Amino acid sequence: VGHTRREGLELSATTKWNSIEIAARYSYIRATFQSPFRENSPNNSSSDGAGAIVVNPGDEIPGIPQQTFKLRLSYAANDTWSIGTTVSCASAIFARGDENNRDRNGRIPGYAVVGINARWRPFAETEVFALLDNVFDQRYANFGVLGRNFFTGPGRTFAPDTALAEQFLGSGVPFGAWIGIRHEWR
Repeated sequence: VGHTRREGLELSATTKWNSIEIAARYSYIRATFQSPFRENSPNNSSSDGAGAIVVNPGDEIPGIPQQTFKLRLSYAANDTWSIGTTVSCASAIFARGDENNRDRNGRIPGYAVVGINARWRPFAETEVFALLDNVFDQRYANFGVLGRNFFTGPGRTFAPDTALAEQFLGSGVPFGAWIGIRHEWR
């Protein structure tokens, strides 16, 4: 690929007031190609007749969000129990195969998800915990690739003669709940 560049900044801050703790983390990264090159990407809508695209210096590297943000709020009344929530956000990204950033499908949208966790320590070496991921069951994608869909027939049946180039998305984490016990033998 030649040269690439990843430049940006990361900021984080944590503060605590009595039993409440707040932590925030933000990052900005500009990940770009720095050398021009041709790439075989026949499913990119901007490809030429041979299925190639031209990637220019300054085009963004697919799959890397420019901005991410996490905010964590937790409450611990004492050493025995605590509860917290985390909001995680990421900006839009380009799909693999769209290294020139010009496919008609555009970017994969950004997302924000919320998680909740709680823990209780009945004994110094034993912890009971509960976790909820993606509390609002937000449907989002955190990865994508350009490909050819061969299931375009009636009822999504196999139809190779009518295959379409499209974006295939990697689904983000769905709603999930866990309860568990951790014990440390000393």
